Amino acid sequence: IDNSTQETVSGIVDGKEFDLLDRDDDGRIAIHEYYTLTEQEVLEKILKEDELFSKEKFYSWTRSIYQTLMRAFAEKNMALLRSFEEDALFIQHKQKIEEYIRNKETRNISKVFIKGVLLKDYHIEGNQQILVVALAASLRDYVTDEDGNVVRGMSRNAARKQYIMTFVRDKGVKTTSNSHLLATNCPNCGADVGILEDGKCNYCGSVVTTGKYGWVLLGFKEIKIIGDY
Repeated sequence: IDNSTQETVSGIVDGKEFDLLDRDDDGRIAIHEYYTLTEQEVLEKILKEDELFSKEKFYSWTRSIYQTLMRAFAEKNMALLRSFEEDALFIQHKQKIEEYIRNKETRNISKVFIKGVLLKDYHIEGNQQILVVALAASLRDYVTDEDGNVVRGMSRNAARKQYIMTFVRDKGVKTTSNSHLLATNCPNCGADVGILEDGKCNYCGSVVTTGKYGWVLLGFKEIKIIGDY
């Protein structure tokens, strides 16, 4: 493959030549089969429904989401996830953090560098808008036991990782001044306060994890790109 013909955006492959395989439902998917639109085509579809949507601001917010996810795992702080994760994903990540605590393990995450974010798909499904993005990052990510011994991962080298992040919000919801606040802010009132485990803001009382007020994270999967890029 002539790599000079590849479309790339800050480290994310935008072409259709590389297979991403999901043979055992482990989060590896065929990106060219699932997401056939170019970034510009995805953006045009979003703007037809939401003329105030800003790709740059959404990318910045997505980076904040990713950084907060990594911080939550490293600090074993599930409360950090509650303001932007849909219920099922929050329960999944909460259980993972509880597993670390139960096993007396620590996930060490450092030197996080986000290479890029890329729009991959947008569509309306029933009463919901679905927005899919790819994110590429490099980071040190390994797990140690209570004595500090490495039990999973490599402690010395940074690993290159790619993810598919799926966001959802209600049909008809558009970009507002609160749409791109930090991941720890309430998307309804904007307050920098805690979100209760039932998804309610403890300041305004709104349930903020359903997509009623803005994008929430529905899915987060690490993927593997096969081939040179």
